[in-house]
Amino acid sequence: MNNVLLLGAGKIGGAIAQFLADSGDYAVTVADLNPDALARIGQRNGQIESTALDLADTGELDRAM
Repeated sequence: MNNVLLLGAGKIGGAIAQFLADSGDYAVTVADLNPDALARIGQRNGQIESTALDLADTGELDRAM
C-alpha cells in the first residue's frame, strides 16, 4: 500500500481522496487548514485520515511528509 499526502480538502481534493481510498491501493491523508473541510472528508470515508496543516508553513509541510 502506498502512502499519499493530499494537500487540500475542498471539492477536488475530496474527490481525489475518495477515488484513491476506494481503490484500496493507497493510505490517504488529507491536509488542510480548514477544520470544516477536514470534517467533511472524514464523514464521507472512514478510511481517509485528515490533519490540520498550514501549507504556507514549510516546516509543517516537511514534518507532514
